[in-house]
Amino acid sequence: MEELRPTDAQHKTMESVLQRGEKLDTLVERSESLSAHSKAFYKTAKKVCNITDLFDIRLTASFQQNSCCTIM
Repeated sequence: MEELRPTDAQHKTMESVLQRGEKLDTLVERSESLSAHSKAFYKTAKKVCNITDLFDIRLTASFQQNSCCTIM
């Protein structure tokens, strides 16, 4: 029985597929990191707005509509 060996083109294709998989893995890791950081930023921003609202109780109604806390 004759042994089949991959050609150079097949080797290049396999290497290309493996590199693409590694790039996708990196992209997934970066995406997960960005998601975690954005959630942390949102929580911190919300806390800051709550704290500033406690100190700015005497704001007028029109100004409160433009505060950062009403957006979130």
